[in-house]
Parts: sequence; structure tokens; C-alpha cells
Amino acid sequence: MALLDELRQASEVARKKEQLEKESAHRLREIYDKEINPRIERIYNYLKELELHLNYLKPDIRVDYNISGYGTLADLRQTGYHMEKGRKEVLKKVQFSFRCESGEELTFSVEGKKKLHALMEEMDRAGIRYGCKRERGGNNEVIGADITVESVVPVSFEFKGELETSGIVMTIRNYEDLLWQQSCLNPQQVDDTFLDELGKYIVRKENGFLKMDLPNVEKAYFQRLVREARMERQKELFLAEEREKDELEMNKKNSLVTRLKSVKNPFAR
Repeated sequence: MALLDELRQASEVARKKEQLEKESAHRLREIYDKEINPRIERIYNYLKELELHLNYLKPDIRVDYNISGYGTLADLRQTGYHMEKGRKEVLKKVQFSFRCESGEELTFSVEGKKKLHALMEEMDRAGIRYGCKRERGGNNEVIGADITVESVVPVSFEFKGELETSGIVMTIRNYEDLLWQQSCLNPQQVDDTFLDELGKYIVRKENGFLKMDLPNVEKAYFQRLVREARMERQKELFLAEEREKDELEMNKKNSLVTRLKSVKNPFAR
């Protein structure tokens, strides 16, 4: 039964390793629940109330967007505020979105295939709707196009808690330009001042949002929590593997001794 003994031992090693990984993941989840999730909830509660007030008051906020030097989506009104979040029991992110729009369209021409493709990629990334009437030259190759752009720009603020970055990843889409901005926030940074500056930033009032920073010692705090949890996990896995190797080696020796004892001595009477 030597083969079964070896397989049994290998299965036991794998099961214990899996159990240690689950326990380590549980500890990391506790860090998330204690330090990150409450701040995600706080952001959600603030933005949810902001959504209600802005949709009721409908403030007249105007903004312009330049389309890669081809023209400007001018005098767009900010409207349609909407708050989303994940399921309560597994809340990982919240997203606040709105539109900047007008009833106008922007029409212009683009010359050159490469310029046309670059422009189309930019507008596709930004989620802007447009019409494209291509112009073709010899060999039916595209040499340019007439573009008609709808004056509707989707804007969003996403806050996502992640252990890998030991904080909250903030992604801002199409707020000032047709670009994405991303940064990692320290959960302790999410306080009343932060939320107030965020609100001012959204309604385009004078603010200090994105200018705030934290001392490295505070940023390092959450990185240390995650690093210590990972080091503990690696240590436990190493010790478990060493113990299992010793046990497996011992069982092999015992199995060999048992087999040797079971062999009859040909010289015995």
C-alpha cells in the first residue's frame, strides 16, 4: 500500500496548505472590513445625498470639452446625477455619474487614415456617440471622414477598495477632459474635509480636491498591515510544508521497515 500511503500524505499536505491560504485570506478580509469598507460606505452615503440634492435643485453648471483640436463641445450642462454601488454584503466599490450635454452637434472633417483612427479611439474610450461618413480614395482606401459628434459626455467618479494597493482606488472619467485620472487614496484620508472638497469638485466650485496629500507615515500604515499579513501567510505555509515533508519521510521509512519485516527470512527455520 506504499503508493496509497504516498498519495494520502500528499493529499494531506495539499489540504493543509489550502486551509492556511483560506485563513490568510480571511485575515486580509478582516483588514478590508475594518479599514477600507467603512470608508467606502461613507463615500457612498455622502454621494447618495449629493445625488438627491443636485437632482432636485438642478444647478446650472456649464462646461466645455475640446475634441482633439477639431472643435469644442461648448456650453454643456451638467445633469442626470446617479449613484451606484455593489451589493451591501460584498460592497467593494461605488460609482457616481452624470452627463454633460446640450442639444447641439459638432461637425468637422478629418484628413488622413491614422488621424481618423486615433480620433475614433479617443471618442470610443470616452463613451461619446458620433457619426462617421468616410471618404475613400484610390483602391477604395479611407483617406478621411466627416464626423458628427453628439454633445453628450458621460462623467463618472469610481471609488474601489483594494487590498493590493492597501487603500481605495479612485478613477475619474471625462471630468475636465476626455481622459481618465486614477489615484490611490489612504482610507484615513476619507474624512469630512475630503468629502466636502469632493462635493465642491463635482459641482465645479473652488476647491482643494486632488491637491490633498498625506504624510508617508500614514500611507505606510496600511501597506504595513497588508505586508505583515502576507509575511505571516508565507511563514505558515513554509512551516507547514516542512512539517509535512518530515512526516512524509518518516512514513516512508516506517513503510519500508514494515515491508522488510513482512519478507520471510529464507534462512529462518
